[in-house]
Amino acid sequence: PTNLDYTPQFLRWFDEWAEEFCRIRNHKLKKVKEECRGETPNGYKKYCSGDGEDCKKIVRQNFNIRSDFFCPRCKTECVNYKKWIDKKQGEFNKQKKKYEKEIKKVESNYETTYDKKVYKNLKKRYRLHSNFVETLKEAPYCNNNNVDDTIDFNKPDDTFSRSKYCASCPVFGVICTKDKCINVDEDTCSKMNVQVPKIVTNKEGPINVDVLVTDDRVDEIPKELEIVCKATGVFKGIRKDEWSCNYLCDLDVCELSNDNNNKHIDKRISIRVLFKRWLEYFFKDYSKLKKKLNSCTNNGKESICINKCKNKCVCVGKWAEEKMKEWENVRKRFFNQYNVGVSEEAYEVKTFVNTNVDRSDIKNSLDEDETLEKLQDSEGCINAHNSKEETCVKNDVVNILINRLQKQIDDCKIQHDEKFHQICCDELPESTKDDDDEEEEGGKKKNSKQLEVTNEKKEQDDKKFLDLCKEVKKYIEDNNTQKSIQHKCNTKGDGNWKGSTTQIDRNHTGAHMPPRRKSLCIRELRYLAEHTGEKTLEEFKNAFVKCASIETYLLWQKYKTSNGAEDKLKGGEIPNDFLRIMYYTFGDYKDIYLDKDISSDVNIKKISNKIKDLMKEKDSKATGHKGENLNSNLQSSWDEHKRTIWKGMLCGLTYDIQDEDQKKNIRKILNNKYNYPCDLETFSKKPQFFRWFTEWSEDYCRKYNDEYEKLQTACSTVDCSKDPNDSQKEKCKTACENFSKFVEGWKKQYDSQKNKFNQDKHKDNIKNIYKGIENKEAYVFLGEECKGKCDCIKYKTEYNTNSYDSKGFDTPPKEQKDKCECVFRKKSACENNEVPKGRTQSQMTCNELKSEYTNSKNKNIGIYPKGNDTSFFNKSNLIGLGAQWKKITNGDPIYVSPRTRQLCLKHVIDIGRDNTKNKNITEEEFIKVLQKDAYVEGKLLYMYYMNNGKLSIFKNSEKVKLDDIEKHIHEAMKRSYADYADLIKGTTKYTEYTDYTNINDIINDVTKTSNTASPNDIYERQEFWKKYKADIWNAMLCGYNDGNDGDNNLMKNNDLCNLPNTDKEEEFLRWFKEWNENFCITQVKREDKLKNECNNF
Repeated sequence: PTNLDYTPQFLRWFDEWAEEFCRIRNHKLKKVKEECRGETPNGYKKYCSGDGEDCKKIVRQNFNIRSDFFCPRCKTECVNYKKWIDKKQGEFNKQKKKYEKEIKKVESNYETTYDKKVYKNLKKRYRLHSNFVETLKEAPYCNNNNVDDTIDFNKPDDTFSRSKYCASCPVFGVICTKDKCINVDEDTCSKMNVQVPKIVTNKEGPINVDVLVTDDRVDEIPKELEIVCKATGVFKGIRKDEWSCNYLCDLDVCELSNDNNNKHIDKRISIRVLFKRWLEYFFKDYSKLKKKLNSCTNNGKESICINKCKNKCVCVGKWAEEKMKEWENVRKRFFNQYNVGVSEEAYEVKTFVNTNVDRSDIKNSLDEDETLEKLQDSEGCINAHNSKEETCVKNDVVNILINRLQKQIDDCKIQHDEKFHQICCDELPESTKDDDDEEEEGGKKKNSKQLEVTNEKKEQDDKKFLDLCKEVKKYIEDNNTQKSIQHKCNTKGDGNWKGSTTQIDRNHTGAHMPPRRKSLCIRELRYLAEHTGEKTLEEFKNAFVKCASIETYLLWQKYKTSNGAEDKLKGGEIPNDFLRIMYYTFGDYKDIYLDKDISSDVNIKKISNKIKDLMKEKDSKATGHKGENLNSNLQSSWDEHKRTIWKGMLCGLTYDIQDEDQKKNIRKILNNKYNYPCDLETFSKKPQFFRWFTEWSEDYCRKYNDEYEKLQTACSTVDCSKDPNDSQKEKCKTACENFSKFVEGWKKQYDSQKNKFNQDKHKDNIKNIYKGIENKEAYVFLGEECKGKCDCIKYKTEYNTNSYDSKGFDTPPKEQKDKCECVFRKKSACENNEVPKGRTQSQMTCNELKSEYTNSKNKNIGIYPKGNDTSFFNKSNLIGLGAQWKKITNGDPIYVSPRTRQLCLKHVIDIGRDNTKNKNITEEEFIKVLQKDAYVEGKLLYMYYMNNGKLSIFKNSEKVKLDDIEKHIHEAMKRSYADYADLIKGTTKYTEYTDYTNINDIINDVTKTSNTASPNDIYERQEFWKKYKADIWNAMLCGYNDGNDGDNNLMKNNDLCNLPNTDKEEEFLRWFKEWNENFCITQVKREDKLKNECNNF
């Protein structure tokens, strides 16, 4: 074309491409020739194959399984050349197609008469592409000094084939001198009297080996796969190599028996080359198929049912089945030559693959971060392996990969079977379709024609989409220029879920309307519904496009300013969070169209009713019926328009990109990548309430994460051992309060939606959509639906194992529990304010308790009840000779200690007697009076043992020391603490406390979480004790300390400040142990008394 007066730009580029192609091809082939047919350092000729064999050593080598390939550099250069030449054939095909397209345009679309003249001349001289490309070989390097054969672009199978230097070795090898190499034929080989090495054994008879190889150069699929694979698009082409292997000259030689004219295939190879190539083909094809199946088996966290996927998976499953048969044949034939045991084969295969197969194909076939070693170890022994003597036989890596693929295929067939799903897509999502470029692999004319049709269709679709965007531009500009808010769709605010139930239909009580939905753009739809005059479904379709595009534009304006997402959109990607917003919005417009919206909004009802009326009218005119099939007709109408409405949203999204060329390119990308995704279809088919509940959860978790981060930051430097008024604690305290308020507000909304969820999940239509939903709690369902956006809500609460609530409503969060409790925590009885651990905000300080005690004492109020007496006394005769143990016969006889019978309950008794006036006692009131009694208990135990009680302590005739007294006090306190536990938990066997029945009723009322009695009553009482037991022990410590006139040195005892474990002991065993100790004390005292009296007699 250079002899034309003017050469069009693309032809100049084509000419330049050819020149560059020939130059680089020549350079690469020189490297191939040097490595495969050059000279050795000692001056002898090389003769290597593209498989890496040294052809001179074929007959003389020792057939070691892993050392047959002595020419790795030749193999490397051949592989590199093959990849490069395939890529160049793809480039050539594209330019060829461009040429044919331009020739068709000669009659039009040229700006000047001169251009048209040039193209007419071009068409006259080079009407066919073959005429034109004939001239390309005239370029430099294309016809001079070629390393391989002459270049002819009209013979692409020759020009773009592998180099002849990369062919397999002659099966009997070659004999080389310094000057030349001569192929060894069968006769020559036989005359050489070759001695087959001892390692080669088990020579079998002839065998046929068929090998299926994906090959884009062929136009068919063999009959083994044709029925299940033909219409799936999994394979572009598959060739079937039919090999016949037999021993010739003591070498296992395989010949291609079928008529295969592919110039890339050797017709005669050795069994070890077939073994090597089979593995190379397998890993290459396996990695490609694994990628192709990703769209069906890895389509996000939601298992989308896609009708076409099942057939794809069946096809790949059949391929895997055929490859397993091939592998058994090839592997057996190969290893039968050698003395290799079954247990060694797996290791040999793994090593052979590691050495000879392309690293990228291996990597792409394995899981992420997996190695062949890990793969082989992933399965156990395939034999019984029952004894230490028996060797473990492992599966080889090929078998493991095929088994893994078959498992994936089985799961895929179930996932994409319409029998198991109510919602299934017709085809793959555009964004997950296989994006392999057939031309890049050097497809033939058939593929080019198909691509041409596909690309023309895509161009038409892009043009239609860009025309729609021009209309959308008018819609948005019209909306933006409206002055009255009554006549426009307005910008989006931050929005919140307050008042989200005010416009919910009463049949859907419990649902909450998203703030996004409350401000949904419906201006044009309202206009059509409210104004009289004849309206059409086409007008409503256009109104939906208009509203949806404006809505998306306004949502994007709000989103991009707070998320900095413009760069991502300009890169052709919709941010995932915003795409999710678009899905929710699309679903709401669909529900309006189909009259499935669950709001009570009268404007929405008018729109839906108007569409139904038009549909009935249309049906009546067409069939004479009066809308008997209204729902299916509405669905059909929606299906007709849904893609246009979605694409209108894509137009609205890109409206304000300023650079028009950039905007056009981005829109084309979006039109291809988000061209009505399959998961949009499945998402929009879900009931509106369930979508809104999921949207609520996503919004809650976004805000929850922000609040949690504030809480974590505010409390990160808190030291719980410091004074409660520490400034850091105050910041943390505020953050804890704010977090609790935040969670409590949202928890109410969650509870109402959870109640509706629990009702709806048992409906048949819901169970058909969400398999197994009737057995799921709301938080589990949300965790599955949110695709990782509801992690805050997807787990069960960590505080109450019997509850069906979510961890996302735990206040404070368990990770911040200690710090939030400590900042609210008042000063404890101990020097270290962190202990006793677990104190609540209901805890009373020692000063508060002391003040209460002082006031009671001044009023001459006693301390503990004695029997049913109404007078009260200090503690006495807890141990020693005067201690009286009371026998109770509730079941087996048990003796109750005087300490238990004197347990301080004065304040609890008083509040119980006040309750006869039908005053409801709150949890807060009860726990405070119990702390007052615990304080008195601790104080009086200290006073008793420091006075009369110490006289009864036995110490082997030695003087009783202060440490001995304190040990008795501590033990007594721990036992009284346990008595309080049994009383609160409802597990005590002693029911003769004063006003016991009344006290027990109060505890039941205070701890009960529902209005009905249930088997959980005991559980609730136990939980109540767990909640407040640290407050009770702290009160006892306060009393103990005050008994010593406030000597804080007593409170430096960390062991004493930690919560006792006595509340976990069985009550009878605790009393029995105490009885035993008192028995020993009493026995010694009585012996001493007896001795004294006898001595004085």
